[in-house]
Formats: sequence, structure tokens, C-alpha cells
Amino acid sequence: MTETLLLNVDVRGVAYRPPEAQTEASKLNQSDPLVLVPEPTNEHDNFAVKVCTEGKLTHIGYLPKGLNVVVHRLLVAGFDVRAHVRTSRPRGLECSVVLVSDD
Repeated sequence: MTETLLLNVDVRGVAYRPPEAQTEASKLNQSDPLVLVPEPTNEHDNFAVKVCTEGKLTHIGYLPKGLNVVVHRLLVAGFDVRAHVRTSRPRGLECSVVLVSDD
């Protein structure tokens, strides 16, 4: 298995999520896995990609607009795209997004 780094980005909108989601985001640690979910019906961005916690699938934010297009297309096409927490800080976090392929 090979992982190719696609992005290191700040997760957008964490501060605007409901308090429960902000609490879940604040509990995340470096390397914790995240789940990426394409949201093609988003009224603000047809290429929106939600960032969710693993397990509860709590929606904690979005990949940044403009940087999300390739990730969105890969997810919709069925590619194995994964994310994890790179850094966590008060009221926000940075994630790494990787494309996973067989060797």
C-alpha cells in the first residue's frame, strides 16, 4: 500500500459548527483518522467535502473551497482517499489528505 500526500490544509468552519461538533473536534489528537464525505448538493460549493470524525461521523468542518475539487472528484470516482489530523489547536485543526493505492 502506498500513500501519496495530496494536501495539508486547515479544516474550514470548525468554529461555526454546533457546540457538540466543536467539542468532538477539540478532542482530536495528531494522527487521529478523519472521514471525508463529498457533498455535491452543497448550496455554496458543488465540490464541497465534509470532514467528519471517525466513529460517530460528527461533521466538524470542510476542506477549503478551491482545494477540494480534486479530492471531491477522487472520492466520487471511488478512489481510496483518507485523512488524519496533522495538528490540533483551540478552535481549529489541520488535516493531511492522502490517496491510497496498491503497490
